[in-house]
Amino acid sequence: FWNLVWYFRRLDLPSSLPGLILTSEHCNRGSQVPRHWMSEDSKHVLIQILWDNLKLHQDPIQPFYILWNTHSLNYPVMSVLPEEEEPFGEELLQSVVKSIQMNDVYRPMSQVLELLGQRLGVKRQRSLYRDILFLSLVALGKDNIDIDAFDREYKMAYDRLTPNQVKLTHNCDRPPSVGVMECRRTFGEPYL
Repeated sequence: FWNLVWYFRRLDLPSSLPGLILTSEHCNRGSQVPRHWMSEDSKHVLIQILWDNLKLHQDPIQPFYILWNTHSLNYPVMSVLPEEEEPFGEELLQSVVKSIQMNDVYRPMSQVLELLGQRLGVKRQRSLYRDILFLSLVALGKDNIDIDAFDREYKMAYDRLTPNQVKLTHNCDRPPSVGVMECRRTFGEPYL
């Protein structure tokens, strides 16, 4: 069902599928949907394809963009680590953003890998690529980041990593494949 909803939405085709969500007990557990909405089909359903779902990852360290919002907008955040053990403070995040503004992806990538390398107990599921990209999108604004250019810079930075740095990476840290970039061009960019 969700794949069909996704395809129709991304291809910008008309569909009555979102209207079915209004009657779904699975989607509306614990909430009361006004009865008059049921007859209006999907006018009251908003579906957005998201870049990130925080519930999918159990990393002890919050994503960079969440930490950025915590520091810059004073959003509350739940962390598994005590504040003094949090390796990615405001100073580091600002350094990453400043480097991205200068089209330098290698420096923040190296900094983050070094910090993660020092913390061998940290097992991460979230990719370095996504963390740096999402931070850039949130801190600098989506309109100010050319994602294709970011991808090229990220690939060049990844190729410059030393063998010791590469040992600290995971498969998910690799630059996006041509197929991934083509899907993004074909279907459009999701929301963060």
